[in-house]
Amino acid sequence: MGVISTVLKDLVNGCVFSMAVAGTERARALQEASDEFRDRCIYEYKLEAFNWDNLDHRRILSDVLREYDEHLRENVFGRLSGLAEPEIASALCIAGSGLIGSVAVLVESGGRKAVDDMLAGGAKCLTIDHLARAFRTASLRHVVKSDPFPGATENGAKARVGPGVMTGLKGRTRHAGHDVRFRR
Repeated sequence: MGVISTVLKDLVNGCVFSMAVAGTERARALQEASDEFRDRCIYEYKLEAFNWDNLDHRRILSDVLREYDEHLRENVFGRLSGLAEPEIASALCIAGSGLIGSVAVLVESGGRKAVDDMLAGGAKCLTIDHLARAFRTASLRHVVKSDPFPGATENGAKARVGPGVMTGLKGRTRHAGHDVRFRR
């Protein structure tokens, strides 16, 4: 942390620009690692983690997940994955310790697993099983009291898509230059 804090301090010294350091305890620890850098931080901002039991936090997180799911539907899977459904959204909130960045990383990791399964003919979209696998193998896994995905299987979705059937996976290829739907 001290090296990064010193680099940030040197950047602020060498250029005329504003820098906002805001976030969780890790960002605050970065600020505290160097007295000189801390002295250059004029205002203190602290972002609180989302709490699923707080109705406002639940609404905000559900809206973010709904937008993320729409993006994945339009650009990757061709269908909604149900990320904003209470069962999945609450598990994601717990797994990411209420930190929206950690939730996003978890969804992206699960999405990569889902794409792999789709290409292998084993899934049609991102599922809670993919998210559970991503959580269980995450290197930056947060400490949680219990498994936020208790009903999820270890191997993920196994629904088979026959050969030649559209997988629902969409994307751009280098040669097509437009969105295409892939076949298995």
